[in-house]
Amino acid sequence: TTPAPRDTATAEDGASPSASPTPTPTPLDPNAAGAGTYRFRLRLDGVDLTGEQTFIVT
Repeated sequence: TTPAPRDTATAEDGASPSASPTPTPTPLDPNAAGAGTYRFRLRLDGVDLTGEQTFIVT
């Protein structure tokens, strides 16, 4: 049986999102994002939806 969709996900649903950037030189402003490849980890109901995206910050 397919579960009905819900508007929100909780830890009990098996969702555990996290993100961690690859090491890049430290920007002058520690609150600014640097250019690099960021990996977003997302698992929903046991399915790994992890992806990588390269961002260029100017």
